[in-house]
Amino acid sequence: MGDKRKRKKFSRRLALMLAVVCAAAGLMRPSTASADPAKMIFSGDSRTVGMNMYANTGNDNDEWVAKVGMGYSYFTNEAMPEIEAKLEQGAVVILNYGVNDIADIDLYVNTYNEKAEQWKSMGVRTYVVSVNPVDEAQCTTVKNSEIRKFNDKLRKSARNYTYIDTYSAIIDNYATVDGLHFDVATYQRIYDIIVQYVKGMSSAGGESGSGANTNATPTPTLTPTPKPEVEITGEFASVFDFDAYMKYNPELKAKFGMDKQAAYEDFVDNGMTMRRRASEEFDVCSYMNEYPELRRKYKGDVAEFYRDWMNEGKEAGRHGTGCDKMVDPLTEYNGVDYSAIYNYDYYVERYSYIKDRYAGDDEGALEQFVNYGIREGRQASEEFDVRAYRAYNEDLREEFQGNFTQYVEHYLISGINEHRRTTIG
Repeated sequence: MGDKRKRKKFSRRLALMLAVVCAAAGLMRPSTASADPAKMIFSGDSRTVGMNMYANTGNDNDEWVAKVGMGYSYFTNEAMPEIEAKLEQGAVVILNYGVNDIADIDLYVNTYNEKAEQWKSMGVRTYVVSVNPVDEAQCTTVKNSEIRKFNDKLRKSARNYTYIDTYSAIIDNYATVDGLHFDVATYQRIYDIIVQYVKGMSSAGGESGSGANTNATPTPTLTPTPKPEVEITGEFASVFDFDAYMKYNPELKAKFGMDKQAAYEDFVDNGMTMRRRASEEFDVCSYMNEYPELRRKYKGDVAEFYRDWMNEGKEAGRHGTGCDKMVDPLTEYNGVDYSAIYNYDYYVERYSYIKDRYAGDDEGALEQFVNYGIREGRQASEEFDVRAYRAYNEDLREEFQGNFTQYVEHYLISGINEHRRTTIG
C-alpha cells in the first residue's frame, strides 16, 4: 500500500518536472495562441498600395501584390497567379478588395471561398479584410452604406476564409487625405489590427481558424513608428511635392492613389510639358508669365524654366508664383507688328487647345497664329475679327474670296487707316 502511494507521488513529481521543462523550452503553448506565419501576402487595390508605403511593418517577410485603381478583374487575372507563386507552407493570404467595384460582391465571395479551400490544402490560411470607410464629404464614388452591405455579405459568406472587420475597428477614428485614401496613422492602425488578429494577439482572443464567420474588431496596443516617407529623387525632385501635385491636379488622384514615385514619373514625363503645377512655391506658368527675358532665352522649352528656377531663379529672388497675366507678350513676328489684330491673352483664352500648348509661351503662340491661325480665320483680338471684316467689306470679298490671309494683309496695310469695320455688333 505504502509503495503504491510512493509511486503515485513520484509520478506526480515527474509529471510536474516535465511540465516545467517543456514550458521553459517553449514546447507548451496556450491553446489560444498560434505561431507567427511563415509569411504574410497582402493583396488589394490602391488602399493596400498605401498601406505598404506608409505602414511600419517591421517584417521583411511581408509580400505585397497590389495595384492602384484595381478590382475583381485584376485580382483574378493578375494578382492571383502572383499570389500563388509566393505560397508556401504556413503562409497566410490577406485579401482587401472591393472599394472600386462594390457591386461585384458575389464574384468576390465565390472566388474567395474557392481559392481559400484550395490554399488550405497547401497549409495556407486565407483572411478577407472588410472594405474600410470613406469620407463621403470628399469621396463621391461609393457610400459607406454600400460598403456596409458589401462587408455584411463578406462576413456571412465566409466558409473557407476568415473575415476581419477592420471597418468597425476604425470607424470612429480615422482620417483620409482625399476621402478614399488614408493618412499614415490610419494605415498603421489597419495594418496593426490585421497582423495582431492573424497572429492571435488581438482582443478577439487569438486565431480563430480558417472559415470562421466572425467580426474581428481588435484594438492595437502597439505604438508604432510611422514608416519613413518615400524619398523622391531625380533632377526635378525639388520642384515636386506629391500633395501639391494632387491638390492642383485632382483628376490624377484616382490614377495614382498614394503612389508618390509613379506620380513623380508622370510629372517628369507628362506633367511638366503640360505645365501642371506640383509645388506650393513654384508655378511654371507664373514664372513664364512674369519674366519675358527668360521666354526669349528658353523659347518654349518648359523644362528649362524649371531648371532656371532650381539653379538660379530662386536664389536670385525671382518670384515662383503669383503672376496670372503675361508681362510684355510679343506682338511682332518677322518684322511685322500684329498688335492691331492679335492679343496673346485673348488668343489663348479663346482657344483651349492653344492654351494647353502655348500657356506661358508668347513666342510660340504668336508664331502659331501667324502661320496657321490667320489662314484658318481665327480671332485673336476683341478689336479684329477677320470673318466680320470679310462680311462687312463687299469690295474685298469680290477680290479675296475666302482667303483670310489676304484680308489680314489688307487691313494691316490700309484697312486700319481707312477705319473699316472689323467686328460684329
